[in-house]
Amino acid sequence: AVGLDWLHDALTAEERMRFEDALIEKALRTSLEDEAGKSWIAANNNWTAVCHGGLVIAALAVAEREPALAKRIVDRALKNMPRYAALYAPAGAYSEGPDYWAYGTTFYALMAEALRMSFGTTCDLERAPGFLQTADYTLQMTAPSGLLYNFADNGSELGMEPIMFWFARELGRDDLIARDLTNLTEIANKITNGGSSDDSSRMLPFALLWRDPSLKTNSATPPLLWWSHGGSQPQAVMRSAWNDPRATFVGIKAGRADDSHAHMDIGSFIIEANGVRWAVDLGRESYPHARAHGMAADLFKTTQDSKRWSIFRCGPESHNLLRFNDAPQRVDAKADIRPVDNGFIVNLTPVVRDQVTSAQRQFILNSDSSITIRDQWDTSGADTQVTWQWLTQANATKTDDGFLLKQAGETLRLSATASSALTFTAEDASQPKNKFDSPNPDLTRLIIRLQTAAASEGWLQVAASSSAPDHRSTQSKQK
Repeated sequence: AVGLDWLHDALTAEERMRFEDALIEKALRTSLEDEAGKSWIAANNNWTAVCHGGLVIAALAVAEREPALAKRIVDRALKNMPRYAALYAPAGAYSEGPDYWAYGTTFYALMAEALRMSFGTTCDLERAPGFLQTADYTLQMTAPSGLLYNFADNGSELGMEPIMFWFARELGRDDLIARDLTNLTEIANKITNGGSSDDSSRMLPFALLWRDPSLKTNSATPPLLWWSHGGSQPQAVMRSAWNDPRATFVGIKAGRADDSHAHMDIGSFIIEANGVRWAVDLGRESYPHARAHGMAADLFKTTQDSKRWSIFRCGPESHNLLRFNDAPQRVDAKADIRPVDNGFIVNLTPVVRDQVTSAQRQFILNSDSSITIRDQWDTSGADTQVTWQWLTQANATKTDDGFLLKQAGETLRLSATASSALTFTAEDASQPKNKFDSPNPDLTRLIIRLQTAAASEGWLQVAASSSAPDHRSTQSKQK
């Protein structure tokens, strides 16, 4: 549709007719067949925005020839977009995570822009609660290493994203495109030196249209502690500094498991410090690999008994969780996050309600950049085995009170105290457990176990502290 529009005057009448026919018959009319069986039409995930966005642009490209058909396509999209736009409410966090954010948000903005260029109005698409605030979302989800907090079915790398140029223009904020301008410079340097660009974004040309070089420098510093209240997947971030690749970073995930692309990861987290990601999230399992090995039917099924949770990367085994009797989390419940001084608390009680009476996790970022994770729970009428998990690709050795992690010349010490005796185990988790699982090179699962008697209160506190004082002092002297 974009090609037909942009190249219209360079095409022959026969070529224009052939391309219009294809859009009308293979896209627009086809989308109207069996609408009841097309889940994307009224769904609330990225595919809803992608399909409606693409179809609206196609409809506008042939509107002069098929005005009634174009109107039907546009009206249908505008009717259903509020369900999708609810993903951004109330404060801009995206429930499917930063990777899928880029996909759905780009098509949503493209639709708004196409409507504005055709009719002089966006039909208020950008006014959906939280949508313009979502411009800051991927900035917060990007750790000091430059990698994303890749919870659920997300990857850890965010490439060149032209959609950020649209947000920068709309909001008058050049800080939103600093990373993308750096990416463009790197791409240009590769090509200039005879290499090829590894950026495959088909949206790249839109950066040219949306770039506003007149934007004034925005020197405002984002908050070091950020959280998304409300929404189906509350998230939080703590960091010791911005623009420091060695800063401490904690990404925290609450929410629910029966959501689009979600994992059984409620209460999980990632941690970076001194340039190393010490606590990892593996992100998504390869969709083609899982389908090819018997997981086609349940790959995106999020009911309690779904086989999806037996996929290592999707289920509880691969996440940094607090678990009771090794039971799975409830998928029909949601955990919320609330801020406290220098940190956050995740209320786990709803998702473990059939296992203990109550449970919560508290994350604190201390002034020395160390991290404290304190878990508390109340058991019901039976003795309970409590398991604390930390997934890492570092080399791990047991100590008297926890573990010592080493990676890339750095160290991180985990020291635990608790309401009862502790046992420490480091398990090799690198090899696939099932044929539909992929290997996870160098992955170790650190486990702390303890017992809590029936009708009792239990607690476990883990302090994570790194020891690398020389790096910053050296950098300071060099500067």
